[in-house]
Amino acid sequence: MENLILYSIPLVVLDAFFWYSSFLKRRLSNLLFHIVSFGLLNWIIFNSGITPFASPRDNSPLHYHYMVYFLTAFWWFSAAALLSLFSHLLFELNKGKNKRNRIFRDLTIALIFIFALGAYLSNVFNFSIRGLVATSGVLAVILGLAIQSSLNDVFSGIILNTTSPCEIGDWIKIDTTEGRVIDINWRATHLITLQGNIVITPNSLIAKAKITNNNRPAKLHGVSISIEVSIEERPETVFSALDNALIGISMLLQDPKPFYIIKGTSINSFQYEITAFVDEVEKKRVAINKLYDLCHRHLSSAGIGLKPLGMLFKHHNEPFDRKQKMLSYVDLFQSLKKEEVFFLSDNITTHIYGPGQVVVSPDSMLDYLLIVASGVISIEAEKGTDKLEVKRLSPGDSIGEISVIAGIEINFSAKALVSTVVYRLERSAFTSLLKAYEGTGEKMCQIISQSENILSSQENVALASGESKNNKSVLNRLLDGMHKLHQL
Repeated sequence: MENLILYSIPLVVLDAFFWYSSFLKRRLSNLLFHIVSFGLLNWIIFNSGITPFASPRDNSPLHYHYMVYFLTAFWWFSAAALLSLFSHLLFELNKGKNKRNRIFRDLTIALIFIFALGAYLSNVFNFSIRGLVATSGVLAVILGLAIQSSLNDVFSGIILNTTSPCEIGDWIKIDTTEGRVIDINWRATHLITLQGNIVITPNSLIAKAKITNNNRPAKLHGVSISIEVSIEERPETVFSALDNALIGISMLLQDPKPFYIIKGTSINSFQYEITAFVDEVEKKRVAINKLYDLCHRHLSSAGIGLKPLGMLFKHHNEPFDRKQKMLSYVDLFQSLKKEEVFFLSDNITTHIYGPGQVVVSPDSMLDYLLIVASGVISIEAEKGTDKLEVKRLSPGDSIGEISVIAGIEINFSAKALVSTVVYRLERSAFTSLLKAYEGTGEKMCQIISQSENILSSQENVALASGESKNNKSVLNRLLDGMHKLHQL
């Protein structure tokens, strides 16, 4: 019998070695190995006449008692470890569905080992569990008073994981702190902010705080901005401009539909609140910036200026040239002098397109530049047999720079999404400008070569010339095309 017990020693050593080794990295493989090992341990123990549920016989030798105590202790430990490994595997398999299971996993494993220890002491040593519980209760009270704050965090963490106001990966706001949840442990919740800082907030504070979870409901995140417009401007005119601004941002969801309201009035202004929705929390910042930019551009194209908050309205009769103002928005003309802008504005013609009307056909060689004065234009590129929308143009955006400057075809189509007014600058006006003002053409070519807008100016030039896509080769190609096209 004792010889059979001795056979269990190599099994115990091997089993303990595999518990702490990294040879079996897959938990499923670990589980299968320890199931087999635990089965062999049971066969050895019960065939030796030992039971882990009772004390050894009193008439047995002392060394036999020690061996029994050791084997039964290892049996209870192995049983607890096997159950904990099984529960750990279940939590890992459920991790994709439930990201808040870390505390529950640790709590379950701790309870398993506590139960195993109590059962071992009770069965093998006939130890009174009732007395242990009474003693541990007194110690728990003393310990609880000593670490009251930490216990508060622990129990708050359990409550947070039970009620689940947030999960790992959620973007939340706790009072004034906002960030993404990267970890929820026994004591605290870890957030990473937009600035890349780690904020560690004790669970007890979170349990009492107001929590805003931006990930619920999923795929729906609201953004809002407020603007003030002079009280002299008719709201209906402002509504039309705001409609175009919302249409100009393709990332906004249409269900639920974006909306705006007059939030209030003051003695000299209307306050408008615009609300829209995106499907990813990372898009909120981009959407807010876009909303402000396009509201400004569409209101400006309608002759409406945004009013600074708290500023008293002061009417002025300064002359307003809408064409010159729109030219100042165009990236291509950022380097032009005032007299050059005046020269171009005198050569502008106005064209109106209805909703759905084609403004530019694909593979066109435009002999004019188009500038959106009001409305929204959709730019589409062909991808195989499908058409893909790549950008929406709003007031101040332009089409056809590389065609009118360097004579290179464009590979996209454009159509009006709403009633749209477009300013047209003929190639002849550019030829006159480039000949009259030395160095202007080179500046325009540099702007186009450095541009990264969605109209793919550099890609068109590089593909047309067969050169690699870099600023130097693109600039040389543009300069050569400009000199040939305009006979400079």
